[in-house]
Amino acid sequence: MTQHLDAHARPPDALRLQYKHYQKASIHALDQDPVLFDAHRRNLNAYDDRNFHQREPEAIQNIYSRFLGEPLNTPPTSIQSARLYEHPDVPGLFIIPSLLPKEVQLSLLDKLLHRDLSNATHKTNLHIHYDIAYPQKSDGSPASFFSNQAHNISHQPKDSAVHKPLAMSSCLNRKLRWVTIGGQYDWTQKVYPSSAPPPFPEDVAFL
Repeated sequence: MTQHLDAHARPPDALRLQYKHYQKASIHALDQDPVLFDAHRRNLNAYDDRNFHQREPEAIQNIYSRFLGEPLNTPPTSIQSARLYEHPDVPGLFIIPSLLPKEVQLSLLDKLLHRDLSNATHKTNLHIHYDIAYPQKSDGSPASFFSNQAHNISHQPKDSAVHKPLAMSSCLNRKLRWVTIGGQYDWTQKVYPSSAPPPFPEDVAFL
């Protein structure tokens, strides 16, 4: 029998305290927090590290360039074999610091936030509580949630007795937690839907 999961249930107090702590922490405080993983601080004594054998730098550069749609500015000689770290508290969770060059990271975020978030088949943590409104360009194609077309949009609650309408600014600044692309896992019920998943973005999958 499937266990009923209440999406409105109060999170454990310990989790709430941790969330509030990091939500209010300054950038400086985060930089100094010994609990957070930061490969640049080299606080990795508890981590099991090993060589992560990548392709040759030239091959990696070609992958990055294809993703960007233009030549990568980072020279092949600066693309070195990465180190792979396994988190001691979560076996099987591997961390590869600085795997993607900055320009690839920015392009990836641009695609995920301005393109894939605006795809109605990609569900977010808000869909269970709100009827999400999607902005459109003048030609009817999807517009970014960060665009002028989205500025005055308000997401209406499924149950007005529980939630108020959600302005786009509040959605982006406070309420939006995650978006699922590809297979739309139901995080509340902990199951995958029986229907076929929407296609995963080809460029992101290639990367």
